Amino acid sequence: MRKIRIPIWILVAIIAAGCASQAQTPATSPAPGSSASQASAELPGSIRWVQSSAEYMAATVMTYRVALEKVEAAARGRAPGTWAVVLDADDTIINNVQYQAGLARDGVRHTPERFTAWVRQRASTPVPGAARFLTRVRELGARIAIVTNRLQIECDDTAEVLRMNKLVFDAVICRPEGEGSSDKTPRYRAVAAGETAASRTPVEIVAFIGDNILDFPSTSQAMRAQGEAAFSEFGVRWFMLPNPMYGSWDTPVAAPAAKAAAADVRFMQGMIGHHAQAIDMVAMLKTRTARDDMKLLALRIEVSQNDEMTMMRRWLRERGAAEPDAHAMHAHDAKLMPGMLTPGQMAQLTAAKDAEFDRLFLEFMIQHHEGALVMVKDLMATPGGGQESSVFQFASDVEADQSAEINRMRAMRARMGK
Repeated sequence: MRKIRIPIWILVAIIAAGCASQAQTPATSPAPGSSASQASAELPGSIRWVQSSAEYMAATVMTYRVALEKVEAAARGRAPGTWAVVLDADDTIINNVQYQAGLARDGVRHTPERFTAWVRQRASTPVPGAARFLTRVRELGARIAIVTNRLQIECDDTAEVLRMNKLVFDAVICRPEGEGSSDKTPRYRAVAAGETAASRTPVEIVAFIGDNILDFPSTSQAMRAQGEAAFSEFGVRWFMLPNPMYGSWDTPVAAPAAKAAAADVRFMQGMIGHHAQAIDMVAMLKTRTARDDMKLLALRIEVSQNDEMTMMRRWLRERGAAEPDAHAMHAHDAKLMPGMLTPGQMAQLTAAKDAEFDRLFLEFMIQHHEGALVMVKDLMATPGGGQESSVFQFASDVEADQSAEINRMRAMRARMGK
């Protein structure tokens, strides 16, 4: 969405240290009455702030500097190519203020056709701080994925303007044609699983950078109502750039989610504990196996299930439902969800070594995944269950992803038998 509107100034004075106590002297500008001065004055303040203010440049340079410090720390001890950074494109690494200014001067609204025509001009310029960040993280061994909601027909021109501006990247991952949702989370999962041109093997994403709250996994404008605790990842793994020109903030915030169906709440609460046991099993695998295919399997499971647990917890919080202790159902007297390992099975896996461990892990993880499919089936068979679109989509993803992983593990087990 690229609507032009003069926003109420929601940006705080991020660069307070640079402010003098006395009245500021206006910056040198074209003489009053000149055509350049008049044209600039006609633009919304949000556009002029991005075009010409020192504060905008300070904010973007500062954000990239902080992000680089965090990424440098995260890179220590990681092999090159095993980790990644994910960035948005528009007004994150390339600046589209020229497009916004053109709309304002012409008195027209953004349309997909106008934007595609502008993308083909390859006129975007680098956001201050982006080039240095990208060059340095590449030196550190990162894979760089640009995940953008530009359309597939705009991808080639986007990649070319990045090259023209010497902005380093491995892949530009655009929104597929005909895909109505602008949700980037499925593409983030694909990057982590090694299913994109950014990397053909699983990677750990150590940083996300964007200019819109929707540029971060499983987020929305509703986070603001949850208070500061909901923003714990910002400044650690997530880094936000200023964009007062357009964004999801400029649309009405949806009303708080209606009371969720009891079946949906039980499903999400149960699946958190179910996923937590899978993560515990993967933690054992990482130190027990010598097989590369088993290590890749572990990384896929760890990345996808950690992301899904984050999403499920947020879903529960937004609906005022209790978040469970992820390991509460692992106790000896707890009721286990379908497919979960019993305490005896976990002890058996803990005691196993070498090839026996690998065999048992596959056997038990297949059982575990099959249990998740039972949970999805039970949800859909319960009156009122799975009717909310986000729950239906998640349950469908669980069914598809875990079915595919069961087939993969069965093939791995068959190869071991040979």
